[in-house]
Amino acid sequence: MKNVHSYLEKVTDALCDMTSSDLIVGEKIELGELTLVPLSHVSVALGGGLGEGSGDYKHKSRHKGTGSGTGGAGGGGAKVRPVAVAVFGPEGVEIINIPGKASKIEKLLDSIPDLIEKVKDKVESGKDDESC
Repeated sequence: MKNVHSYLEKVTDALCDMTSSDLIVGEKIELGELTLVPLSHVSVALGGGLGEGSGDYKHKSRHKGTGSGTGGAGGGGAKVRPVAVAVFGPEGVEIINIPGKASKIEKLLDSIPDLIEKVKDKVESGKDDESC
């Protein structure tokens, strides 16, 4: 547990390195008159835990401990997902989105207009059948 401050400092430094602007705005790519700049979304997650102990410990299985303890755990991760490309050319700047995998909620929300139209068509066709 003595080195916790040192570990936290190293993790913080690593996170700062991972989330530098190079990961968000990539290096430019020149293609003739066009310059392409990749744009990315960066997600970073971090988790950890510590522990200590002392004294006697009695476990459910009736084993009696002598006391003491320590602990520690940590983990983290990062995800970089390309989201768009900025295209600089003689006619100006254009942003081209890179389609990503939509979440289930996004898919559901996208399907609502089609669902409404289908229900509306069904209701209207039912009215026509009744008038015949």
